Amino acid sequence: MVTQEEYNAVNSDLTDAKNDLKDIQKQISNEKEAVKESEPPTVEENKEDSATDHEKENSDNATSTETFIEGSASESITVTFNITPGMSSEAISKLLEEKGIIPDASEFNQYVIDTGNVNNLQIGEYEVKSGESYDTIMGKLTKSE
Repeated sequence: MVTQEEYNAVNSDLTDAKNDLKDIQKQISNEKEAVKESEPPTVEENKEDSATDHEKENSDNATSTETFIEGSASESITVTFNITPGMSSEAISKLLEEKGIIPDASEFNQYVIDTGNVNNLQIGEYEVKSGESYDTIMGKLTKSE
């Protein structure tokens, strides 16, 4: 049998533990929010903005062939990746999207096709920065830059 005093002590410990747990959960929540606010936008978040910017850019300057990716130079990241034998332009475009270099693989792949560079893509290791124009990226991938 448990005495009233023992019961009260256990109950008090349990209440303290619940309060500690609430404090820890609140602290974790605050830390997650702080980290989320400091992270750059994801590729998905940039897709909508980039599409709108791309449409505006095309309407402002219909003769331009350069397509710029959302973000300023200070926000750009440099990514190193490899193009291996047998990779299609579609696979390369998907890789660039996965690495956060381009916002839309289908759009970039269509650009590769439209510029006639499907057969000009070269195997090798590349270093590309987010925010570079499609022309600049293409110059690197065809080693014509």
